[in-house]
Amino acid sequence: LSLTRQNVILLDTRGEGIDATKDFNDFHICGSVSFPHGWMNRVNQMGALLRFKNRDEKVIIVFSDNERHGTAVAKVLTEKGFGNIYLLTGGI
Repeated sequence: LSLTRQNVILLDTRGEGIDATKDFNDFHICGSVSFPHGWMNRVNQMGALLRFKNRDEKVIIVFSDNERHGTAVAKVLTEKGFGNIYLLTGGI
């Protein structure tokens, strides 16, 4: 399976609220999207992510400032039925 950049969604799940914006603006992986872990329970934010749920041509890579936090987010998304979730090991 050959993936182009558009087919890989990089979710930066660091922080919450204003801290998340600061962390993301200070440093992030080029092409990533800020999706703070606190957004997992916000229906309007999850709706944006749902359009990529289980799409064969989409891969969602979750990462945080450490692997433990990223694992928690990946687990929640998996429990919500996402089958195309991957975790960046080691964190950012």
